[in-house]
Amino acid sequence: MLQATLRVAPITFRNREAALVLLTDLTERLILEKELEYHAEELKRYSESLARINGKLTIMNSITRHDILNQLTVLLGYLEIAEEECRETEVMESLSRMKFSAQNIREQLEFARDYQDLGVREPQWLDVRWQVARLRQDDITITTKIRRLEVYADPLFGRVFYNLLDNAVRHGIRVTEVRVTTRIEEDGAMSIVWEDNGIGVREGEKEKIFRRGYGNNTGLGLFLCREILAITGIEIRETGECEKCARFEIRVPKEGYRIVQKPATVPDRA
Repeated sequence: MLQATLRVAPITFRNREAALVLLTDLTERLILEKELEYHAEELKRYSESLARINGKLTIMNSITRHDILNQLTVLLGYLEIAEEECRETEVMESLSRMKFSAQNIREQLEFARDYQDLGVREPQWLDVRWQVARLRQDDITITTKIRRLEVYADPLFGRVFYNLLDNAVRHGIRVTEVRVTTRIEEDGAMSIVWEDNGIGVREGEKEKIFRRGYGNNTGLGLFLCREILAITGIEIRETGECEKCARFEIRVPKEGYRIVQKPATVPDRA
């Protein structure tokens, strides 16, 4: 069935009054609009169905991880007891390897949890000093003079500093101090600098350490750091000196940070 619009407008043609009649065929346009509406409804139904399925999978994964982590805690506890009571060298070595494997499994499960949450929630403005102030590690002093800096990042942003501290403990060997400072670059970007007094990173490994699976342990911590930061265009690189220090520079683009008027109240220990 033909569907059209009719428009009539008065005009003057050769000094005579006339009428301009415009007839527009809307049939194909209306058919296309109905098809688009139909496909939009279909897409909505598929999206809702997919959201329900993802929700169920997320719940199942969370429950499964929780149960496995609980069992790993029990396993690690018994391995600790077995190591204390064992007197045979070969058996102790086997127990040590079992403990190492169990710890790696726990870390992989925790990584899977964080990676699943990566990018799920909207980025937000986060106080950098507060994220650093939450860190605690025996025998390591963490200092920072950052006061009023906020960055626009994924809510998992705090995990970056946690993983950098864990990396210092695992690989820095002699780390006793960590300093977190900032500087503004020539192009207006902000660099957050994390520096420790450990043994540093060898020249040929400065980029490799961010690869998934690289290193002596699970090789997931620094990989996750880069993934978290990349969501909002933040970069991270290692610029320290081998045998002197490890230094991680987190480069925040000009539009990705702001200086707030009042710093958040945080513990004095940071």
